[in-house]
Amino acid sequence: MKLECTIGGMRLPIALLFCAALAWAQPKTEAGEINGAQFRIDTPEKWNGVLVLYCHPYSPVPAVFDDKPYPLLSLFLSLGYAVAQSGYSAGGWAVQEAVLDVEGPGAVAYLQRYYTPTGRLSRPLLAIHTTYDPSVPPWITNMYSKTVEGAGSDKFFVQQYVRHDGHCAIQPAEIARGFMQLRQWAAAGARPAPGLPQ
Repeated sequence: MKLECTIGGMRLPIALLFCAALAWAQPKTEAGEINGAQFRIDTPEKWNGVLVLYCHPYSPVPAVFDDKPYPLLSLFLSLGYAVAQSGYSAGGWAVQEAVLDVEGPGAVAYLQRYYTPTGRLSRPLLAIHTTYDPSVPPWITNMYSKTVEGAGSDKFFVQQYVRHDGHCAIQPAEIARGFMQLRQWAAAGARPAPGLPQ
């Protein structure tokens, strides 16, 4: 007796489908390089089908990903989200390289020609910033808050700060709190408090 299943007009042995399902259910980490830019994708055992993309726009040197867990992003995996991290082919203020590495050459031309932050938001945006960041001082994020307010979209924007020195020195527990607040805001309209969380 031969067990088969038909998917998209193709007959597949049930054993093959079972093996594929088992392989899919296992937690996975894939790392590699595309055009000189490093990447890493982590998929949890009980993936909820949603991908969180983590791109950090500034690093003095290009990112290198290894097989060790990244504690900062472990919250997303524990909640069933897959996480894709992208580095860039150059270090420093590599904004142009970042767009090229992540989106392709057409994105750079598009940004140079058409993109000016308008502040027009249609969905919740929670920004978290350190109180002292020598690379991106808080007054820069305050400028975006004013842009959003001027566009009449301030109901969709919350700026929070955490008491730390350094560029993006936000701790895993603070990221977890912010992510949970953002999910609640998007799902139930519970807008988080701005400023320094208590």
